[in-house]
Parts: sequence; C-alpha cells; structure tokens
Amino acid sequence: MNQLKTASLEQLVESLYARINYEGKNRPRPGDFKLANMYRLLEELGNPHLACPVIHVAGTKGKGSVSTMIRTILSQSTKRIGSYNSPHLDRINQRISVGDENISDEDLRQSLLEIWPTIERFDQASKTSGEKRLTFFEVITAAAFVYFAKQKLDAVVLEVGMGGRLDSTNVCQPILAVITSISFDHTKQLGSTLDLIAREKAGIIKAGVPVISGVVQQEPADAIREIATKNGSEMFELGEDFQIIPGADHFAVNVNLPQGGQTFENLSSGLPGKHQVENASVAVAACAVLNAIQSDQLAGKKLGWKISADAVREGLAKVTLPGRSELLSQSPAVLVDIAHNPASMVSLADTLLNHMPAFNRGGKRHLVFAASRDKDVAEMLKPILALFDEIWLTKYAENPRGMPVDQLQTVAIPMHEKIQTADNPQQVWEKLGPALGVEDFVCVCGSAFLVAELRPTLISWAANNR
Repeated sequence: MNQLKTASLEQLVESLYARINYEGKNRPRPGDFKLANMYRLLEELGNPHLACPVIHVAGTKGKGSVSTMIRTILSQSTKRIGSYNSPHLDRINQRISVGDENISDEDLRQSLLEIWPTIERFDQASKTSGEKRLTFFEVITAAAFVYFAKQKLDAVVLEVGMGGRLDSTNVCQPILAVITSISFDHTKQLGSTLDLIAREKAGIIKAGVPVISGVVQQEPADAIREIATKNGSEMFELGEDFQIIPGADHFAVNVNLPQGGQTFENLSSGLPGKHQVENASVAVAACAVLNAIQSDQLAGKKLGWKISADAVREGLAKVTLPGRSELLSQSPAVLVDIAHNPASMVSLADTLLNHMPAFNRGGKRHLVFAASRDKDVAEMLKPILALFDEIWLTKYAENPRGMPVDQLQTVAIPMHEKIQTADNPQQVWEKLGPALGVEDFVCVCGSAFLVAELRPTLISWAANNR
C-alpha cells in the first residue's frame, strides 16, 4: 500500500476485506486452513501472542456468550481483560476489546499499520512460494495480538473463529481451554459426525492445560475426553465436575475440583434462555478453575489473583452481548438473534416460549429469516417455524454467501402457510415495520450477517418509536 503512514483506517480495512475472507465471499474447503503462516507471521512480529495469559474458547454454539461472560466476570474482579471475538456485527472494532470498550479507531489503525509492512512481505513471498496470501482472519487476529501485547493485561479471552485445531487463534499457549458445546455446523470443513467435529474443537487442548467442557452428548464428550487424556490435561465436565442447581428466579452452580468444592449461589444471567444458564455454568466453572491456578497443581501457572463469588454473581447479571436474544424494542417487541444452525434454533425456540414474556402476550408473531447457502435450512426451520403467524424470507445484501430467496421458499412453503418474501432485509422492514401492532413480536434470526445488516435500522426505528 503506497503512502502507508498516512493510510486511513477505512483504507486499511478496505484492503483487509480484499483478502481471502472465509466469513464472507470465500467458501472454505477442507485443506484451506493451516497454521504455518500464522506462526511465521507472529514470529516476525515478536510473538505478541505469548505476551499475556490466554483463556481459549471453542464450541459450536455458546462460545461468544461464554467468552463474554468470562470477560465480564474477570473485569468485575478489577482485572484488566482483553477479548477477541468473531464475527462482528456493526464494526470491525467489535472483535477486539479491553473490558467493555472496543478498540478505538486510532488504536486499530496503529495496530494494522504496525503489522502491514510484514503483511506485504508475506504477500510478495507468496507470489513465488505457491502459498496463499494471508487471509482476512489471520491479519485481524495478528493485529489483535499486537494490540493486546501493549495493554498490560491480566488475561485475554480468545474466541475461536471456526473449528479449533487449525483456527488462526490456535497458535496461543493458553492457561485454560474451554469447549462450550458440540453440534452439527460447518460439516464440510469440520466433519460429518459429532465425533469428528469434537476432535476439531478439541484441537485447542494443549499439553497439561486444564479443560472446561459443557459438552454432554456421549459421542463428542468421549472424543474430547480422549484428547484431554492424551495431552495430560485435567478435564472438568458439565454434569460430572460441575452441576447446575435450578431455581425459580435464580440458579446455582456447584463446582468440584481436586482442591475442594464450591457452590456459587443466587446467580442470574443478563442473557435470557435455558441455554444461557448452561453457558453461564461453563463460565462459572472456568472461573473456579482459574482460582485454582495458583500453584503447580493446575497448568503450572500462578496467576496471583482470585475471583470472588460476588464478582461471579455481579458479572453474570450484567453481561450483555449484541445479537444474542437481544430485545431492541418492547412494544412492539423486536428481537434479534444470530442463531444460525439447528441446535441454536432449538435454543432460540425455548427462549421465546419460556423466557420471553412479550412473545406470549397475544400479538401477531413475525419471523424474519435468512441463511447462508451451506446451512441445513430445513433442520433450522423445524423447531421455530410453527411458532410464528407470518414468515418473511430474505437474502442479505452485503454478503454473497446468502441462500437465494427462492431456495428458502422451496424449503419453507411446505412447512408454513403464510410466507412473505423480500429481496433484502431493508425491504422486509419497509413493508413490515409500519404494519406492526403494539402487541406484535418480531424475531430476526438465521445468520449473524442478517442481524448485522438489519440491526442498525431496527435500533434507529426503535429510538424513533418510543
């Protein structure tokens, strides 16, 4: 890039998006993911990924929620915590945070400027080596590591992008590995069975590093347990080593460790839904194990800090996460959720029926749905379609991975008698928004890309209709 020092953030981000982007225009295939380039890149940058302790989080669903819960709890403990998440909804800055603050435009610009000469050297070398250019995700991950290395953090919560074993984040040397759940998603890249998918996720397990697992199905749990055993890693499993104790308005989590048991009581999650209680239990267990990392008993690391029960309780209660059962308007109710696979749609249906009073107040229920071409749309729609009076099918305008509307129709028409269509999400809202009654409920789901496109419009609409 010419005149690099004067490049604006917009120019840098535009150049970033011109790269291979498996979240966007490029569809990944088996064999596309390798870590060699990432290791080489970080070595040339001074190995910033080794600058501070890392809590590494993988899983089919729940990894964003669990990552945010852990970060919020630790921040409540007055710790300075970084977090790396993907994808972003509104702005790329949302991927990189310290505490509750996203990286500023200038800090992101400086981080990209710092690594860009190295990126360009790699690009030049790829012309003769036959290697692919560094991808969008590799570059933004490297920029995050460079930024975190300068922030004097107590820890970084690092969320896997896809899979785990060959994900660009898996160059880290964590003090704790967390696997939230296993279900079918990205089967072309990760495998067609829960065993194979679990083995890809469990690729984040490092020798001697303890593992928290929220996986309860036998097949994937056995696979994760096998890999943890091979690595000499202590494993703490939901239902075995930590349990949820349900209550009417609150819940508790009991965690049993070699050092003794502890029950965290009177808990509530700022994120609604039964699945978020399960996610919260994983985050609480992670904090209990982090408390135990005070000697050579676990991971051979000594953090020198404790997480109080009050910090766990207060952190969980205040956690928020854009796009996860996020209610943007009360009357009419408008909810957005990035649920994008069959398992997450089952969780969303449970949340709507049992944890969302506005859904059951008698108004008309509208579903706005779009999905990516590689998704099992029929299985996604099964648990949720019958809950709604009217279905709007559309295709996101800003990402080419969207499934065409006519293909969505082919699947949905036999499953529901009232189907509406629109070419893009904005057209849906132009038609639907003015017709809503005060008791109505709108749910936007099926993809993070759909939520990302429509959410700013919905926020503006809600602000003007209060």
